[in-house]
Amino acid sequence: SLFIILLFMWTVNIAFSCFVLPPGDDENFFFGTAMGYLYKHQFGRFFINDEFTPGFQDYLAFPFIQSGFLYLTSLINIPINIFTYKIFHFITILLLFFLTIYFIKLIHIANIKNALLNSSLFMVFLGISPFAQRFGHYRPEIIGIVFVMIGLILYRIWHISKKQPNLIFYFSALSLGMSMAIHPNFTIFGA
Repeated sequence: SLFIILLFMWTVNIAFSCFVLPPGDDENFFFGTAMGYLYKHQFGRFFINDEFTPGFQDYLAFPFIQSGFLYLTSLINIPINIFTYKIFHFITILLLFFLTIYFIKLIHIANIKNALLNSSLFMVFLGISPFAQRFGHYRPEIIGIVFVMIGLILYRIWHISKKQPNLIFYFSALSLGMSMAIHPNFTIFGA
């Protein structure tokens, strides 16, 4: 079907961009901070002349999550190099796609044909949006959008279940709050 073809094309595009595009000019601020926390257990961003120079930045939640992922990959001996440092970014982009498609399905729970049509339209329109030009760069916006989508999905599940288990509502609010800690752009979504 068209939906499977579009999903496959986006997956190939994401994999290609994450492993082939050169690093962006500001990726060192996020990845370097994560490396500093991973190796020195403090937030810092530069190794200069074999010395660790501490430095702080605005967004500490994103490097903290990234350093946790780097720690998990170090447990299974995946080296950090030019080809593997964007694995977390690749996973979060794919997670964003699947969460968005699931959210569309939750919205159209009564009519699955509308859900497939809207999911296909989502992938087509995303291809002509500014997201398609910038998603390959390692930035905190993607994981922030993932937390927004998790919050919206949990809220929709809570709303469908006749607002019974308040724990789902609290986790929805926590997820939206995490998106604000990832990047200030998401403050409007969490408010």
